[in-house]
Amino acid sequence: SLRLGLYEPIKHSLGHTDKRNTPFYIKFLAGGISGMLASSVANPTDVLKIRMQAMEKDHHNVLWHIRDIMKNNGVLGFYKGLQATIVRAIMLNATKLSTYDHIKHTLINLGILEEGYLCYFIASTCAGMIMATVTAPFDIARTRIMNQPHNKKLYAGLTDFLIKTIRNE
Repeated sequence: SLRLGLYEPIKHSLGHTDKRNTPFYIKFLAGGISGMLASSVANPTDVLKIRMQAMEKDHHNVLWHIRDIMKNNGVLGFYKGLQATIVRAIMLNATKLSTYDHIKHTLINLGILEEGYLCYFIASTCAGMIMATVTAPFDIARTRIMNQPHNKKLYAGLTDFLIKTIRNE
C-alpha cells in the first residue's frame, strides 16, 4: 500500500537513516505524513465502500454509486469526509507504523529478541492494539460524515461531529 511504501522514504527524508536508533517522534511524524498522503489519494474509494456498505439492501453496483455521486455532488462528492479521513489516517499510520517500528527495534536493541517472525508478531500485535484504541473515535467520525445524506447534512465537518457527539452521546 502507498502508506507503507512512503514510510521509510519519508523517515529518511526527515534526516534519519539509522533504522535501529531513529527517535520515536520522527517515526510518528513519518507515519502521519505517509497516512495523510495515502488517504488523500484513496478517499474516493473509501466513499464508495462506505456508501455500498450502508446501502447493501439496495444491491446497486459501483458504477451506479459513481453516477449517483457525480449527479448529486459532482467530483467533490468523492472527497466527502476528507478532513475526517485525513485526521484518522494520520493517527492510524503515525500510531501503527511508529509503534511497530519502535517496539521491534527496542526488542532487538535490548537483546530481548532477535529479528525474526516472533519479534515481528509481538511488535505488530502491540502496535495493532494501540492503533485500534487510538483510531476508533476517528473511524466513527469518518463513517458517519461520509454516510450522511447529501440533501440533509447532519455534520458540517469533523469539529462539528465531535461537538455534537460529545454533547448528545
